[in-house]
Amino acid sequence: MFNFPIFFLGLYFALSNYMLDNDFKHFKNFYNVSAFKFDKKAKKTVENTEIDSTLLLFPKGIPKGVKENAQFKSVEYQAKYQIKYLIVSDINTISLIPSIKQANSFESIVGKTKEDGYVLMNAGMFQPNFNAVGLTISAGEIKQDLDTSITTPKNGNFYLYPNGVFTIDKKNNPSIHTTKDFLEKKIDPKGLLLATQSGPMLVIDNKIHDKFSATSKNTNVRNGVGINDKGQIVFAISETEITFHDFATFFKDELHCSYALYLDGTISEIYYRDKKNIWHTPRISSGKFGPIFMVRLQEEKK
Repeated sequence: MFNFPIFFLGLYFALSNYMLDNDFKHFKNFYNVSAFKFDKKAKKTVENTEIDSTLLLFPKGIPKGVKENAQFKSVEYQAKYQIKYLIVSDINTISLIPSIKQANSFESIVGKTKEDGYVLMNAGMFQPNFNAVGLTISAGEIKQDLDTSITTPKNGNFYLYPNGVFTIDKKNNPSIHTTKDFLEKKIDPKGLLLATQSGPMLVIDNKIHDKFSATSKNTNVRNGVGINDKGQIVFAISETEITFHDFATFFKDELHCSYALYLDGTISEIYYRDKKNIWHTPRISSGKFGPIFMVRLQEEKK
């Protein structure tokens, strides 16, 4: 007799293992266009979105006539990986846009941000309802509480311990802590301006996460955030699929980050816009996210 409960239980575990950071081959290369525009249908969608523009928590205005606060670069790493990254010097230009009415997308933000000079990147993992998985703080407001699980085995990269938390406090000091350290140091979320919790950690005290293997064949598109030896924040995204170990090594050795945190994979995207260039990943998913990082770029002094 066919045993339905056992069949569906086996199917559940099979799908869970498949979705756990498996190889996805549909991610294409970045492209550069001189005049990127969303089509009319997309614009109409943006205009009719349920997002309240007053709730989009953009960074404060950037004074004109000063040097750029961020450097956007593209490199070929180990002769096989294409990686783009943004080094941010002025931490005050970073904000986190929380999930709003389940409609966070790059198009909705671009449609309400008419001027040039900003970067968007997804800021961490989220639930099917687009709420963040772990701690989320935007403009000093706690949107989602800390996930305090630090040892309980669970599915997903978020729970590949140790996971961690990226924060900016109300004095504009950035930090990355493992969730365990965050709890042990009794960091008060009320003292933070911005926070996102994700996992796994990539680099911990200048050491690669001990569960990453240099011989791993498990590749995927990945994005993450780190803090380098100058105290600058670095956002990076792989343009080609990469292993956890090599992505962490890139943060450690090339970007000089003693702490770095993985944000997400497969669906990860970046949108960079200045007066001359726009870089945007091709659509590889529904285009909707949970929290999104936004960095305002300052204008070059003439």
